[in-house]
Amino acid sequence: MKNAMVKKIKAFTYIEVLFALLITILIFTILPSIFKTTHFIESHFTNQINLDLEFFAADLTRDLLK
Repeated sequence: MKNAMVKKIKAFTYIEVLFALLITILIFTILPSIFKTTHFIESHFTNQINLDLEFFAADLTRDLLK
């Protein structure tokens, strides 16, 4: 029994495990909103690119018909 008390085993404490779990839960909670935001931004840029191409095509057609 005396050897068990003298031997110091390095390990995570309960507080450290809870802190790591808290950080993991926060990250997993934030991820869906980040994915939703990036999807919205991607679709917005795609729509903007399509709009720019349509204006370019209309201008080009108008210039060629003159």
